[in-house]
Amino acid sequence: MNTRKNLGVWLVAALLFVTSLGCRLIQFDVKALEVGELITETLTIDSEGARAAQVSLTMAAGELEVGGGAAALMEAKFTYNVAEWTPEVSYTVDDEGRLTVRQPEFQGLPGRGRARNEWVLAFSEDMPLDMRVEYGAGTCALDLGRLQVTRLSLNLGAGDAAVDFGGNTTLEDLKVDVGIGNLQLDLTGDWQHDVAVNIQGGIGSIEILLPADIGTRVSVSQGIGNVNVRELSRRDGVYVNALYGESDATLDITVQAGLGNIDISVAGD
Repeated sequence: MNTRKNLGVWLVAALLFVTSLGCRLIQFDVKALEVGELITETLTIDSEGARAAQVSLTMAAGELEVGGGAAALMEAKFTYNVAEWTPEVSYTVDDEGRLTVRQPEFQGLPGRGRARNEWVLAFSEDMPLDMRVEYGAGTCALDLGRLQVTRLSLNLGAGDAAVDFGGNTTLEDLKVDVGIGNLQLDLTGDWQHDVAVNIQGGIGSIEILLPADIGTRVSVSQGIGNVNVRELSRRDGVYVNALYGESDATLDITVQAGLGNIDISVAGD
């Protein structure tokens, strides 16, 4: 679905899932929000000496892109045309940095015109990050392979998410919760320690790409849909590869889904 053309639809979907996200992203009202001139803002947040950072991103609806390459802790570009969607950013430091980027609570839905809300966020590749993303509806692309993300919690109400950990060396814990939508997850990291992954899916497809050179265990619980697992063997009710129990590090994955197909494959198969 094209988010720019259908942002109003995503907003309605976000209203249905805001309770399950556990945060008050939107309060429904019939009020029409004015779609105005397109605004583009840039913002740079310096680390101010922090050794690590907790990052919280809260977006009600739109398009979110996260990646690396920033010279500072964060370099952001915000593009939107609804004044009530002006992002709020705060940063404090006490040994660790605490960075919050959020879309304000608002009432109503966009009126006439094509509403746009796009965040492009680049982060430092030298800073350990504990990241939490609360996302109401839309599309989300997280390119985290070059970032020092140790933990990620991603909650998506309605929409599509692509999360790429290809080449990552720091991840320890990953939690993903998707209400309605499709998830593409690249777990081809270069990890020398155990990594725990927990995925909760409601309605939609889940695609997971696994590394070939780390012991892997996958537990799958599916309601309605097909489960397609390639290059892993089924043992005692779970899927494992040949390196499971042999390698120094283990990738332990739990997938629980309601309705939709699950496809799990190994890089290079």
